[in-house]
Amino acid sequence: MKKELLRITNLNCQYKTVKYMVGINICLLEDECVGFLGLSDSGKDFLIDFICGDVEEDIRSAHFYLEGRRITGNEEIKRTVYHMKESNFVLDQWTVAEYIGLVGEGWLWMDRQQKAQMNKTEAYFRDLGLDMDSTRKLGNLSEMEKRIVDLVKMISRGSKIIIIDDDFEGMPPQDIEEFNRVLRLVMKKYRMAAVLNLRSSRLMMKYLDRYIFFRDGRITKKCRRGLIHSDEQIDIFLLGKTRTTRKKELDAFTYRENEEHIIGQECVYRVCNLELENGEQVSLSFEKGKVTTFLSLNDTEREHLFDVLSGRTRDHGTYWIIGKKRIDADNVSRFVKCGVVSIKQLGSREEAFSNMSVGENLLLPSLCKITSADYIMFARQIQKTINSNKENLTADMSALMKDMELNDYVALSMERWYLYNPRVLILLDPFDQCDFYGISIVKSYIIKLSKRGTAVIIIKSREEFVADISDEIINLN
Repeated sequence: MKKELLRITNLNCQYKTVKYMVGINICLLEDECVGFLGLSDSGKDFLIDFICGDVEEDIRSAHFYLEGRRITGNEEIKRTVYHMKESNFVLDQWTVAEYIGLVGEGWLWMDRQQKAQMNKTEAYFRDLGLDMDSTRKLGNLSEMEKRIVDLVKMISRGSKIIIIDDDFEGMPPQDIEEFNRVLRLVMKKYRMAAVLNLRSSRLMMKYLDRYIFFRDGRITKKCRRGLIHSDEQIDIFLLGKTRTTRKKELDAFTYRENEEHIIGQECVYRVCNLELENGEQVSLSFEKGKVTTFLSLNDTEREHLFDVLSGRTRDHGTYWIIGKKRIDADNVSRFVKCGVVSIKQLGSREEAFSNMSVGENLLLPSLCKITSADYIMFARQIQKTINSNKENLTADMSALMKDMELNDYVALSMERWYLYNPRVLILLDPFDQCDFYGISIVKSYIIKLSKRGTAVIIIKSREEFVADISDEIINLN
């Protein structure tokens, strides 16, 4: 019988101004991989922070047990639970041994015991049958290797539970398979449990042993992997029947068979003499209504490609042609006025003015198209137009953005540019901050924009979420 590692019973706690966790009961067993599934405001992210000991509230009111012992303080939780997240891997100039050695030891200890730490680190890797040089810098490791190093750091800390807050962006499928193999080996060998916080149904149905679904601060479903057979089942557990129906309507935009396609009628945008990561210079053309996706596992290459395509920076000799007009200077506002717009962090709070209303935020990009006199004269009519055209925004147009949820921010960013009717829309990792519902919102807008004639350019690491909406996928790996 598997040993119980963590149990939380009857957790009731406020996690936002108007949101509560109600009647939460969970149990994690050794050698078990459990998935937490829910929308951005469902409460699952708060529960992850709670389990990691990052919630400042007094936890003594909750029944929290680690390996059968009642816990009442955050410090013991932090020693037992390890949180794997992307921000862990930012110490590029640190060696593997130095990174793993940062486990409550001081700088003086690390300096004196550097050789011993290297030997200890390499012993962990040998114990797992892995070949890893402990003197390598983190910045030189692959995305898979960084995550395996984090697993070894967790072992060295003596943690028993790992929370993996990761969708494995930047990792090809074979590397995800290898990481899962090593994770399973670690869980079995060291008698640990894992919680995965994912958005990818493909990964969930492949790697999880058990699902826990959250909605509106409650657990709505717990089940073993074999009881989930389709994405539609996941949607119902996550969204309920009403929102699942709405999601189906959004997803229906991705089915473009038997429709007239306007691709090829007109080239609306050219980027000439763009330098790729491998040093090759290319010239790219984008056609009206076409969805083009660039795939790269290299974070630096994705950012550079986005910056050049959107006119934020330029390589030596780069120039752009919008319609028939040549532009030589990198000036984002000039590109926007010419109909080439870009979103670097879709859904980010920085994409909106929090103290302005939803309607005012929607209107902002279009102000450069009209004079101030026209705006004053037709402001009411403009608001009516916005209200009649919005399809995915459920919020009141007069509500302040600071009171909105993540999906409202995602929909706002896409809706404001849909109303602007750009020639070109460039998106960097557009699903990065989206939950399950947000992914469908973004995909529906991409198709709506392409049907209207906008050339959409997506820059991403993996093909998931874009395969069904792209007319062309260019793999730069």
